Parts: sequence; C-alpha cells; structure tokens
Amino acid sequence: MFKYKKIALLFLAQLVLTIIFLQSHNPVWRGHLEVDVYNYYTKQVEVFLQSFSFINLQNNEILPGTLIFLFTPLLFNLFGTASLTYLNYLMSFLLVNILLLFLHLYLYFSQRPLINSYLYLILLLALGPILLFRFELMVSLLVLLGFLAYKKKKTYLSFFLLGFAVSLKVYPIIFLPYLLLLLFFKKQYKKIFLSLSFFFIALMAAALSFFILGGNLEQLATSLSFHAKKPISIESTYGVVLTAKSLLTAGKPPALIGGYGVWGIVDRLNNSVWLNWYWIFSLLGFYIFLYFKNFFHLQVKAGIFMLLGILFLIFSKNLHPQYLFWFMSFIPLLKTSKKYFFDYLIIFFIAVIIALINQFIYPILYSQFLDQFYNQGHQLEIFYLQILRNVSIIFLFIVGVRSIILKKRVS
Repeated sequence: MFKYKKIALLFLAQLVLTIIFLQSHNPVWRGHLEVDVYNYYTKQVEVFLQSFSFINLQNNEILPGTLIFLFTPLLFNLFGTASLTYLNYLMSFLLVNILLLFLHLYLYFSQRPLINSYLYLILLLALGPILLFRFELMVSLLVLLGFLAYKKKKTYLSFFLLGFAVSLKVYPIIFLPYLLLLLFFKKQYKKIFLSLSFFFIALMAAALSFFILGGNLEQLATSLSFHAKKPISIESTYGVVLTAKSLLTAGKPPALIGGYGVWGIVDRLNNSVWLNWYWIFSLLGFYIFLYFKNFFHLQVKAGIFMLLGILFLIFSKNLHPQYLFWFMSFIPLLKTSKKYFFDYLIIFFIAVIIALINQFIYPILYSQFLDQFYNQGHQLEIFYLQILRNVSIIFLFIVGVRSIILKKRVS
C-alpha cells in the first residue's frame, strides 16, 4: 500500500511542478517575476564572466553565498558560457529551482507522515511560480537541513548549515539565538562555543571564496547595507498602515518611491534608522515569552522556527511575496496528534489563504496595484486584498502561538 502512495505522491508532484512551470512561461506571471533574474542575477554572472572576477561588480546587493549560487544554473547551460544568453540562463535558473523543490519534497517525505508532503505541494500551488525566479529555495533548504541536523543531535553540522544559509540571506540569523538558548539552558557551554565556531567558519568560507574571486570589502559592505536603505515597501505591515492612514486623512494613497529594487511609500519614517531594527525588539520580547513558558528546556520545535519567521516579517519594513516561504517551509514539518489534527489544519488553511492572496496581488494584479490604485486612487479592492493578506499573517501568528506554545497541540 505504501508503494502506491509513493507513486501517487510522485505523480501529484509532477503535476504541481508542471503547472508551476507552465505558469512561469505565462506573461501574466512571468512579466513581473523575471525582473530580478534579468536585472540582477544574469547581469552579475555576465560581469564575472567578462574577466572571471568580481572586481568590476557595481552596486551589488547580493551576498557572497548567493553570488556563488548564481553560477549553478551554468551547470545546466548546455551551450557553454561563451553562448550564454538571458533566455538560456533563465531556463537553467528555473531548472535549478525545480530540482530544489524536489529536494524539499524528499526532505518532507523522509520525515513522515506522508500527508505533510501533500500539504507542501498544495502550498506550492497556492504560492505560484515565484519561487522559481528567486533563490529562497536554496536558503530554505539549508535552514531546514540545519533544523533537522540539530534535531538529530548533529549540533555542529546544524550551525555550519545555518551559517552557510546566512551567507546567502541574512534572515536565518533570527534562528541562531533560539538554538543557542537551547544549548545554554542545558548547560552545554563548551558546545555553544564550538557551535558558533562552525557557524562563523561557514560564513567566512563564503566570504573568502568571494574575495578569492576578486571581490573586496567595499562590495561586501555595499551588499550588507543595501537592504537597510530600501524604503518602506508597499507590501509590509508599515506600508499597509501608512497607505490606510493616507486614504483616511488625505483621501488618496501616498506617493510611491522606487529604489533599491522595491516600490515603497514616501514617508518621513523612511529616514528613521530605528525602523530597520524594530524586528529585534519584537523577537527579544518573543524570546522572553518563550523563557517564561519554559520552552528552552524542551527539544527544538519546527513550530518555533515558523513563529520566529512570521514575527520577523510582521515587523520588517520589507515583506516581499517570496518571503512567505521563510515560515511556510516549516509548516510541513509541524507535528501533532490525531486528536489535535484540526489545530494543524487551521494553521495550514490560513497559510494557503495567505499564499493565494499573495499570488493574486503579485504578480497577477501588480501592474493595476501600482498604476490604478497608487497612482490614480482606483481599484481599492486590490488594497483590501493586501490588508487581508497582512492581517491574515498576524492572525496566523496568533493562532500559531495558541496551538504551539499555549496549548502545545502542535509542535
């Protein structure tokens, strides 16, 4: 019986990935989604191939680990680097991410129960093809592997994988205090020092590779400061609140400002240095809450990783559509009993609603959102969808806290 279930899962996976792949070629989705691949990823690879060095890299926002990852599509480029074109690179990039989606599926399948793999595929379908055009999947795979390594008592490997993930994207660093506090309350002080050593070894390995390939400290500093300079994005909690405030007080949406790869809100809060750090205070409060609930004396929980990801995004000034996978990737790893399976389904159902709304806003309705709503003040229903998505994310956090921490029905 289990053999047939595996065959059914494989068939469904092929069907879901085929749908997503076809969507990625449809202008309704592809038009906005391929912008990053065209404007950033391909250009960085082309700059490197001109001299086989990063020395000429300008205004780079991409971290060293990601720069190295951007060369993996070349392995699928059958025509070689001499005939590299944007379309060749794009197709290869999509293939790399499809492979990563399969690796995620294998990881979820290996953890059982089988239904978690089916739920993962449903989440993918709800999110749409956006993950095929970003490098989030490489980061999430490393974070998930790090989580599972820690769960299996392979602590040093866990911290190394987490460090490697941070070399691609900064956000996984929010999970570092959680793992360290678990060790601290078990009085494994020596292991804390060694674990941090492995974490920084992974970081330094990525940075060293970047320097060996011609990169320099100035370029690295530019990539680290790039995101701090972004304006408040229209997708963020702050962006939604400021837009609603403008509608109520001025009768029209606030002016848009484009820069640093985002569409943002024109507001004096953009000049606030503290806005880049509010998420730290929210996470600090959450860790204090976990302490009083005695969660640092328990085993590592996928649910805590999920809640940390949600809380970080709620208080971040940028909440881009692909970021949802930062916490959704942990939903298939949540554990519960048959008695409380309904609690798990509620979390999953809310996540699917968020993903579907997210896909409708970006990329399907994004042109209308920018032009008709923000520039002309029409089609308010798109903004209502944005409100619903962000409120649903906050609601998911509340439901998650209740089921994972207060009731301990899901972990």
